[in-house]
Amino acid sequence: MIFDRQLLRQTKSNSLALLFTVIPGILTAGFIILQAHFTAGLINAAFMGSAELGQLTLPLWMLAGILLLRVLFQFLTDNNSANLGIAVKEKLRKAIITRINQLGPVYANREISGELAAILTDGIEALDPYFNQYIPQLILAAFIPVVILVNILPQDLLSFIILLLTAPLLPVFMYLLGSMSEKSTRQQWQQLSRLGSFFYDTIQGLQLLVALNQSKNRGEEIVKYDNEYRRLTMDVLKLTFLSAFVLEFISTISTAIIAVAIGLKLLSGGMNYSTALFILLLTPEFYLPIRQLGTRFHAGMSGRAASMRIFQLLAGDENIPHRQGIDLPVHYHKITNDEVSCYFPISFQGVSAQYPDSDHLVLKDITFDIQQKMHLALVGRSGVGKTSLTYLLMRLLARNAGEVKFGNRLIDELADEEVSGLFSWVPQTPYIFSGSLADNISLFAPGANQTRIEQSAQAARLEAFIHTLPESYATRMGERGIRISVGQAQRLALARAFYRDTPILVLDEPTSSVDPETENDLVEALSLLTKEKTVVTIAHRMATVQTSDLILLLEHGQIVERGRHASLLAAGNLYARLFAGSADE
Repeated sequence: MIFDRQLLRQTKSNSLALLFTVIPGILTAGFIILQAHFTAGLINAAFMGSAELGQLTLPLWMLAGILLLRVLFQFLTDNNSANLGIAVKEKLRKAIITRINQLGPVYANREISGELAAILTDGIEALDPYFNQYIPQLILAAFIPVVILVNILPQDLLSFIILLLTAPLLPVFMYLLGSMSEKSTRQQWQQLSRLGSFFYDTIQGLQLLVALNQSKNRGEEIVKYDNEYRRLTMDVLKLTFLSAFVLEFISTISTAIIAVAIGLKLLSGGMNYSTALFILLLTPEFYLPIRQLGTRFHAGMSGRAASMRIFQLLAGDENIPHRQGIDLPVHYHKITNDEVSCYFPISFQGVSAQYPDSDHLVLKDITFDIQQKMHLALVGRSGVGKTSLTYLLMRLLARNAGEVKFGNRLIDELADEEVSGLFSWVPQTPYIFSGSLADNISLFAPGANQTRIEQSAQAARLEAFIHTLPESYATRMGERGIRISVGQAQRLALARAFYRDTPILVLDEPTSSVDPETENDLVEALSLLTKEKTVVTIAHRMATVQTSDLILLLEHGQIVERGRHASLLAAGNLYARLFAGSADE
């Protein structure tokens, strides 16, 4: 039997629903005995005892009532198990979303977005048969055969022995065949997850695939994944049908043996007709719940296979930096001008860090201070740790050593709402949600201020574009900004920063991938946005850092040079060479 402790542990908060699933299942066993008793008695009285119809009226009504109650309690079992499944699925789905939010964009960027989507949809829904079919049937299979055995024992010892000896064969064969199909079921789920994530990522990148003339090749790969999934599904179905055949065969042979034994006793006068019919009616009912458990055994295995990846995600050992994502629509504390100064200076002292899936340090012994209203530039070749340093600053990445202080407080002492209220992040490729333009600017903040949204859009030089939209601020943008250009997406990201109006801005040089005209507009908007604020810029072009108050040059995760532009240029070291190289391009 499949007793997945992690799945059953999810029912603790819904113990009442589980109790109301178990109790009707137990009572169903009693109604089966009563149904067989009244049916055997009625048939015996009508055909063997020559009873009048009037004498059978009350027993017939009682039998009808028993049948109705049996159906009702079966419905209650199914309904309560369905509600239990819904509650568990909702609980797990919320837990996964909370977990992803806790891990933040650093973790999400390392995961395949399609696989995460598959876990939240198909993975969670695959648990439904476990709670809706397997658990109720497991309850019935545990109680009904026992109750039937207890009632058959005083009636006929031979039938009791036959049932007692053949009953264990069914779960034994079910387990053996289930063990054979466990690997196939796990592979089937993994392939489904792989196919779903592959298809999801294909849809997201369809425009690029068409532009590169790779859509046909991608389609062929999807067909290959689909054929593999079909093959694995057929393997599981073959074992499922084989299991059903074996269980049906054993129960049919056992029923036939009991029928022959009872027939011989009737002929010899060793048993009356009513008792014989009572036993014959109960024998199929004895095997029925175990046979049905065998067919639902595979549904339970599918749910268990899906749950492995779910619990792997929920119980992962990733180092959570106690921080929610900047671009998530979470509540944040609005930090007033009077409160800002207490968060400065921001001090890094001997800080080192690494990503959870990496064995080497991405940052080593980082030490520097950020003063209030300072403009800090991070420069260096690609992959030297510039973005990782901003992740540390925004508490999206946990440190391995050293201290990060905001004023007199360690970064871990700040509440999530405080950190969210301190930072606005303008990345190179901002994420555009499938909501209205207004929602994208306010990041779906409850009770968003429309006037402030319009002012933010105007400050970000987005107003001219908005006038071309059919529904103005109510126009839906499409997932990942499918309807807007790169420059418009960057303006929208700046509008978000204007709307949030936080004291610290983290800029991943948003002007590096746009045309000259758009760059001029963005530069004007940035000059207004960064006024009287602390700014940290990840610089991709050396020409943009010349006016910075402090430049940090990183190499292999370490700060190798620091200072202002003129002094670093005069030193003639790596910074000077990088600047000269960028000027020659």
